[in-house]
Amino acid sequence: NPQIIERRSWLDYIKYINVSLSVSIDYTQSNGNQTLPESLHFLDPSELNIYEQCIKAVGDVVIRYDSDKKVPVYGFGAKIKDKVGRWGPTNHCFALTDEEVVGVEGILEAYKNSFTRLQLSGPSLLEPTIRHATELAKKAAESTLNYTIHLIITDGNVQDMEQTIDAIIDASSEPISFIIMGVGGGDEDGEFTNMEILDSDDQLLSSDTKQAKRDIVQFVRYLPDMNP
Repeated sequence: NPQIIERRSWLDYIKYINVSLSVSIDYTQSNGNQTLPESLHFLDPSELNIYEQCIKAVGDVVIRYDSDKKVPVYGFGAKIKDKVGRWGPTNHCFALTDEEVVGVEGILEAYKNSFTRLQLSGPSLLEPTIRHATELAKKAAESTLNYTIHLIITDGNVQDMEQTIDAIIDASSEPISFIIMGVGGGDEDGEFTNMEILDSDDQLLSSDTKQAKRDIVQFVRYLPDMNP
């Protein structure tokens, strides 16, 4: 006898769980000198730069499902000025604010204010950010049904691919997914090749010794004409 099988979407399932958004932003030198108009980080009061566009485009969608609208915002690949004005070593995962910000406007404000104490540096390492986000996702899910969506905005120049792959494989058994938005020209070898490897749509991501439990990375190259 014929049977009717109802196919449920992701939206059906998130009715029963809390969703948390977190964000990481690439502050490496490959983005260009922040004070110059050609930089991906140039802050123009008349229009959003490509990082701000990505924050708004993705944030406006995901934040609707975030139960408390509070978002931890991180950066990677920058030197941070201490209280007496000295620059520290390159930090590969740091919080932009002492506390979580509220909503997309809070993310944008934290991003714009960050340049008063940050200096673009390098290299670009993703593993620390991915592992930190995964630990936060695990803790958030300890007391309630919670799933984390972590947005990473980067120009694609990643120097720790093997470590990043291992971190994503380890994260694939935890309640987290990653959206990677690529901005600018991509890696020198050819237009975000590394990011496409991490996306791994055709087969599950794997290393020499292990394989991902599921596909948890979605890579999208963001172009200016995609701005809503």
